[in-house]
Amino acid sequence: MRRTKTPRVSTVKIGGRKYYRLTFWTGDGRQREHFSHKAEADSRQAEVEQERKKFGEQVVDIPPRLRADAVMAAEILRGTGYTLVEAARAMVKAVEKDSAGLGVRDAVDLFIRTRDTRSDNYRSLLGARMEQFTKFFEGRKTTAITAEDCQRFLDGIAGRASVGTVSHYRTAISMFFHWCHARGYSANNPAKLTAKPKKEQTPAEILTPDQVRRILEACDAEILPGVVLQVFCGIRAAEIARLDWLAIRRHERTVKDKVDKEISYTITVGAAAAKTSSRRVVDIPEAAVDWLGLNEPTSDKDKLRVGLIWPKKERARDLWTLARVRAGFGPFFTDYKPAKEAQAAAGAMMPWPDNALRHSAISYHLALTGDLAKVTYQAGNSPKVAMAHYNGLATPQDAEEFYEIRRKD
Repeated sequence: MRRTKTPRVSTVKIGGRKYYRLTFWTGDGRQREHFSHKAEADSRQAEVEQERKKFGEQVVDIPPRLRADAVMAAEILRGTGYTLVEAARAMVKAVEKDSAGLGVRDAVDLFIRTRDTRSDNYRSLLGARMEQFTKFFEGRKTTAITAEDCQRFLDGIAGRASVGTVSHYRTAISMFFHWCHARGYSANNPAKLTAKPKKEQTPAEILTPDQVRRILEACDAEILPGVVLQVFCGIRAAEIARLDWLAIRRHERTVKDKVDKEISYTITVGAAAAKTSSRRVVDIPEAAVDWLGLNEPTSDKDKLRVGLIWPKKERARDLWTLARVRAGFGPFFTDYKPAKEAQAAAGAMMPWPDNALRHSAISYHLALTGDLAKVTYQAGNSPKVAMAHYNGLATPQDAEEFYEIRRKD
């Protein structure tokens, strides 16, 4: 029969030394603990008595397996400052938070819907990045994803993409977790705790005239106009995505001693489309006029002359990746099957220079004319930036060859 005597403290000598012995009983029988100081024994005695009062007979009926688990748990918690009870409460709280989260795919779908007012191009890029995120965390809940998990995802992207691309992915998932946190789907924003990709400061790189030709010849008709205006006029990719064909103006000028009128073209980058929110008018050089076919007769059925210059489709991004692969550049991080297949079949590939189209346009324009004021106005940046990044990247001879690039008949 179980002993239920009151815990008691007595004195004993062990090896000639005086100790204070606490004797009490549990379901496993009599227990003895020894202490060097009476205060320690009295404190432990009070603790045992308190346990009896608080938990009754349950405290002495703990199964051996549970006691062993408690010992192992205490060992795991050693040095953390947490008690078993505190650890158990934290665990329950974590489980409750996890159950309150959403599945990653459901959360991403809701998040993308909140961006309906943004441009199609923005939502297309965001959707593509978040789809990669969703595939990586398929089956997980938003509350269960940690900063370490996010870092693993970004490290995987870094192995296949540029530093700039990794930075864009980090921004996208940070926005997502900020949105989740505001709605109780995540305890915090783990993406903010990931390492910021560091981009080395390297000189701007430009394409050679031969590389420009290869790129243009590899472009699908849907994206060719936008690429032409970027590489010959220096218009930013984000600006091109906001411009339509009405931004292009035809100008006629009568020249003395000439029968035919002189025809030229400009494209106006309005304040709403410009990165600097400042309107500017950019000359379209003859090479671009030729590639755009602006001097050719058009009809109402010619869709390239109606609406946006750069199609608001995810397909446009995929076609741009495919064009660069066909021109010998890569590798790129893409799920577009034709681009993946072309990339797999390609031999040695050249890395794609960051912002290569715009850098080439500004560098060749500056090399040809030497007109810093005009170049920087049409590029939409400052003379200081132009001199620091583009001056001397091309020779006048290179520029003449560049502006002579024409379509093959």
